[in-house]
Amino acid sequence: MNFIKKSLKYKFILICLLFIILNSCTDDYEKKLDKDIVLLPRLNNTLLLKPKEEFNIRNPFNVPLYVNIDFETNLQTHNCGFEICNWMLRGNNIACWLDWYSFKLYEPINVIYIDFVSETAEESKQKVKDFLYNNSYMIRSGSSTGYYTIIEDEKCKQSPSYYVWSDNLDPKVENNHARIFFSTKPSSKGDIQYYISAGSFSREAAIKHNYISFEDAKNSLTATGEWKESNIEVTSNVLNYNSDFEDAKDYNYSTVDHTGIRIFYIVE
Repeated sequence: MNFIKKSLKYKFILICLLFIILNSCTDDYEKKLDKDIVLLPRLNNTLLLKPKEEFNIRNPFNVPLYVNIDFETNLQTHNCGFEICNWMLRGNNIACWLDWYSFKLYEPINVIYIDFVSETAEESKQKVKDFLYNNSYMIRSGSSTGYYTIIEDEKCKQSPSYYVWSDNLDPKVENNHARIFFSTKPSSKGDIQYYISAGSFSREAAIKHNYISFEDAKNSLTATGEWKESNIEVTSNVLNYNSDFEDAKDYNYSTVDHTGIRIFYIVE
């Protein structure tokens, strides 16, 4: 009986010690979290996490991280300006398709949507989704997730969170696919209000999902319904262009066949 009592006593002491250690680790983590980031307000059920000073993106080759776009239509009431990140991001890094020692294949934002019509973020999101559906893009699993981009000062996560958009529901066959990023708050220029969304489109091979092209996927899109396409040229994220992937590997980094960003917009 004494043996059992002693055994239970030691187990109780051990549990108490573990509780103290775990509680201490949690406190340290929460202190670190508070030091590194601040929590911004919830916008349409999206919790935004933003570093206090900057997004702190690692940029070993000093490539252009952002671009300021001044966009004009033939209607003076539908002109705008905004800043957007040139890249799809993951963690604190520019997203890379593959990383062979010193070579990086950076994944650009290659489509931007400007919506002058919608009155809410959800309404604008639905218009972009309709654009994708009309271009035969569907939601599917089977590709990597966890990406985001930065529109104005907002960290915009891929949507849906754990899925991609693709023109084929089978991820094991060659397909065009995209991660789409929706802003949850409007941008404005003077009295003009508009919503900005973005996408990173690419074509991938069957089975192993090897890179084929950014251009093929981007050019699979056509303006449908209310959407129109701008003729503005945005080439801020074209890096060491070479249509041949093997030749592009002669550089330290490249966006291979990417030639620039396509812009679609709605004005009425």
